[in-house]
Amino acid sequence: MHLAVIIPTWQRLVKLKACLESLENQTTLPDLVLITVRNEDLDTLAFLKPWSALTPLKTQLVLLD
Repeated sequence: MHLAVIIPTWQRLVKLKACLESLENQTTLPDLVLITVRNEDLDTLAFLKPWSALTPLKTQLVLLD
């Protein structure tokens, strides 16, 4: 069985951080975390770039216009 989580976000960086932290603390990690974010949400994109290298979660960023 595979488990994927989809997180749509836009200018909700505090809530996104809390959501990702909760996922990292789960006993069973999801197989994939898809994060959708708009190109213009620069704060979120700036956070996700270094964070993705440090997290144990397998993530995929989906950029939206």
